[in-house]
Amino acid sequence: MSTEEATTDEAYYVPNKATWPIVGVVGLTLFLAGIANLINESLLGKPMAITGLIIFIMTLGGWFSQQAAESEGGLYNSQVTVSDGDVLVHIL
Repeated sequence: MSTEEATTDEAYYVPNKATWPIVGVVGLTLFLAGIANLINESLLGKPMAITGLIIFIMTLGGWFSQQAAESEGGLYNSQVTVSDGDVLVHIL
């Protein structure tokens, strides 16, 4: 990166603490525990799996809506866009 680029770009946006990953892990754990209980024919299996799946789906919706609000709110700059693209390239 040249010095000209470094002075024209604003600071890199670092969000506040993220609670969505923890909520998502709780939901997935509950879902998988429910599936395990379903396999073992426990009465708690179905409610656990459904509750875990609902928590996980709500996590996805909440997390993505938060990301969209941050993006639409102008909190992201060109550095974030480039790093997001780099992550996608490495994943794919």
